Amino acid sequence: MESRVSTVRKSNSATMANFAIITLVGYLVLVNLKAILMPLAIAILIYFLIRAPEQYLIERFDLVSKMPMLAYGVILAINDISGTWSAGSNTGGVISNRLVSSKTLATMTVTGASGDFSVGETITGNSATSPTAEVVTWTPGSNTLTLKYVSTDFTASTETITGGESSVTATVNSVSYSGDAIETGAVSDAFPSSSPTYTSSQRKVKVSHSNHGMHDLDNNVEIVGITSEVSDTYLTSSISAADTSIQVNDATAFHTIINGGAVGVSNLGYIKIEDEIMSYSAISNDGKTITVYERGLVGTDAVTHSDDSFVECYNLDGIPLTELNKTHTGIMAPTLDSYELSTNSIARLGIKSGGNHIVASQNIQYEVLTPTVQKLLLPKTSISAAVNTISGTSINDGQTLSQNSFSNTGEFFDVVLNDYNEFLAPQLICSKINESTELNGDKSFRMDLTLTSQKDNVSPMIDTDRMSVILTSNRINSPTNINSTLLPGKRRAISNVRVLLARWGRGSGKSEFSESEIGRF
Repeated sequence: MESRVSTVRKSNSATMANFAIITLVGYLVLVNLKAILMPLAIAILIYFLIRAPEQYLIERFDLVSKMPMLAYGVILAINDISGTWSAGSNTGGVISNRLVSSKTLATMTVTGASGDFSVGETITGNSATSPTAEVVTWTPGSNTLTLKYVSTDFTASTETITGGESSVTATVNSVSYSGDAIETGAVSDAFPSSSPTYTSSQRKVKVSHSNHGMHDLDNNVEIVGITSEVSDTYLTSSISAADTSIQVNDATAFHTIINGGAVGVSNLGYIKIEDEIMSYSAISNDGKTITVYERGLVGTDAVTHSDDSFVECYNLDGIPLTELNKTHTGIMAPTLDSYELSTNSIARLGIKSGGNHIVASQNIQYEVLTPTVQKLLLPKTSISAAVNTISGTSINDGQTLSQNSFSNTGEFFDVVLNDYNEFLAPQLICSKINESTELNGDKSFRMDLTLTSQKDNVSPMIDTDRMSVILTSNRINSPTNINSTLLPGKRRAISNVRVLLARWGRGSGKSEFSESEIGRF
């Protein structure tokens, strides 16, 4: 007599206690037309002379050293995103979109000053290049100005300067320069040779997710429950399902910079009221009025909301949460406890946030299987077991994979009940979303039990209320290049063993997974 019992599991999302979203600081790359002999100082503030985006320089390197085929130029990497940067030009000596550095300095003596210049004001010369600079100090006794943000050369003896606030005028007597962008005693022209844009590699967030089991880049992950770093406000008057101007208590902290640019009709921010998601194009200066652009987004319905309803900022560090709270169809740069997700928007500051109620899907990877089945074996009866599994992936360095996940050869492997069964390569129990998309709806684990008896009237017995499988994964990483995967604190391995227990309910075809940490060595 022979019969088979197949156990089929179903995966669910897991709430992670130490789950966090880490946004990454974006930077623009400005390519200068020529190499400046005096290097720009790291951490200076630079801006356009005409428009006023201001960003901090974080890196500088010569194009000649990085790109030997180019004979000139420097690349400036800048962050602290604000404003719009565009390509500049030199037309007959007239520079458009000139780059100005806070560390381009000058000391100037003048004659015929009509009054006292004000500290902090901008002086402008009347020569053809219209040089400008910001006043740092003014000493009336010696008629001396110290200046920063010097845009280009002032002409001694003939140049007339005018204060932007004081309207004081004077004639330049002498001027000397120092600091950034100075070549042979003169200010070098500097402007971007092309319009800088953020690269797709910068448009991402890092997810801190312990033991996620998703080491293949093809993994899908469902994430919900990420919240903004900005505190909620509330409605001060009710709104209908069609209202697009809403009154709130205080939204001054809500994001007005999204994707590195100011909020507007072509660059929207998002809010959430109860279950409805809305986009907005403006927030009043006093934070009392939010101008809504669209209602009922991302599958939600536009409905009425009473006064005192909470209004949630639905952005995280300048990234709309509509880009994060969703199903992601791939991951990047996985480690044992983190991975990166691609976004359409760029972050502003680089923070670690997301709230305490994030729920995400995850896999369970294992190398040791212990099927635990409570059974009754009578004389001349036996029970054997075989499993069909899905391949997992060794984490290695997060890029070079020893084997791909989601492979099923269709083979069944004999296993011993109530004992350790070791695999030579990682195996995987997939999340529901990965079973649906990567396995075409098939299950990622199956165990068949064969009950055999030599007598027609006697059978072995199993207790379907006491069936489980213990999955063990040793968190010891042996990457191809140990220096490419150093963990925090420069540890080269983690030897923390985790055990995951699957319990099957009678007739339900479902399983529950719990995790316990049993050792740290």
